[in-house]
Amino acid sequence: MRHLLGILLVLTTLLIAAWSAASLLITNSSPAPAESTAQQFQQRWGRLHTALNLNPANAFFWNQRATIALRSGSALSPQRRDDLVEFSQYQAAALAPSWEVPLLNMANQCAAHQYSVPSRDAKPCRSLYLAVLQRNPTYGYAHYRYADYLYDKSHRTPLAQAELIESLCRQYGQSLHLMRLTLLNNSWYRNAQAHAYSRCLGLATDYDQARLLKPETDSQWQLMGLGLGKKLGAVGWTAAYKSIFRDLKEKSASLDQYKALARGLERAGIPRADENILREYLSISPSDPKAWLALVDAMLRQKKVFTGPEIVEAISQASEQAVFTPGQMLFLASGARQAGQMEMALSILRKAIVADPTAPNAFVNLGECLLADRRHKEAIKAYEQAVALSPNLPDYHVYLGLAYAKDKQYEAAVQEIQRALDLNPHDKKAKAALKKMGVY
Repeated sequence: MRHLLGILLVLTTLLIAAWSAASLLITNSSPAPAESTAQQFQQRWGRLHTALNLNPANAFFWNQRATIALRSGSALSPQRRDDLVEFSQYQAAALAPSWEVPLLNMANQCAAHQYSVPSRDAKPCRSLYLAVLQRNPTYGYAHYRYADYLYDKSHRTPLAQAELIESLCRQYGQSLHLMRLTLLNNSWYRNAQAHAYSRCLGLATDYDQARLLKPETDSQWQLMGLGLGKKLGAVGWTAAYKSIFRDLKEKSASLDQYKALARGLERAGIPRADENILREYLSISPSDPKAWLALVDAMLRQKKVFTGPEIVEAISQASEQAVFTPGQMLFLASGARQAGQMEMALSILRKAIVADPTAPNAFVNLGECLLADRRHKEAIKAYEQAVALSPNLPDYHVYLGLAYAKDKQYEAAVQEIQRALDLNPHDKKAKAALKKMGVY
């Protein structure tokens, strides 16, 4: 009985504190002088605007916004007032349909007090959070704050138990899922994602705990890769990747999600994980040209890790397995050229031209390769085709002029670059080309 009275006393104290805090945003019941009403409204409205910018997931603030807008002296036009009230009430209802906000505020204040006085009993705080979630399990922000509470609790425990870590990760994952539809493009939500993944993955001892976050978006998969990479390292990743791939397959994850996970691991310093992940996707969809391009791009981005022959082998496999558009072929040709395989690059470019002989940029790329291979006359013909297809682009005339110069046809080179200046008298590339030849 004595314990029950103690708990009731704590709850009563917290309720009074919550009511006092809420009163900062609510207009006092006592009448205010007429000359100060507008000023009071502006002050409260400004404080509330700041609060919502810092935390748009808090339904309490949205409800207060509607309440203040309805009060006399708000200085809002009727149409503006009605629009603000309607939108604010919609946001509040979307974030907390059953309106357990006052109870959550009590739980948050309890948790803050508990954090400042660690010796106090934590059971009342936990009970308040669980009461909110029991009344309304779809209240995403309540899940998020409960997860924060569990994280703070874990720091007061020398060795956080597995059950505590799993509960924390599960709550963060559920909160992000529930808030995603209303806050997906909000900067607060993006920060909340990073906050949740950093905390869960900082405590998780293996992927089985981390997976409780249940990533859904590309950015969440990238955060998962970044956090796992930092936590597990190359050796730990090798041990965990089978479980990760199993989850990706079960969820029918998109190529973008595979790429996001790979990019996160790359940022964490595990570069060859890129290849593992993208090849895993290609084992499911071997004819997906975008997946092959993503693989080649990842390998080119890390040329200190992947050798030229490895990149060339990937391009050869891509050419055998998938059908590429002429534009995609240009990227593969560029990859082959960067890997030092000029003949492969030229072969791919010629196929791109056959597929679309009206694309001038294919001829420009062909000219660049031929010029790099010291085949000046062939390069000139390629650039001439590009100019014929797009005669009004100054850059193409400059490229052709430089090819003439390489072939020591200086008069033709100057004439061609002059055509570029006729089209654009301020063209910097044309002026630089003439200066290089000692003319300008």
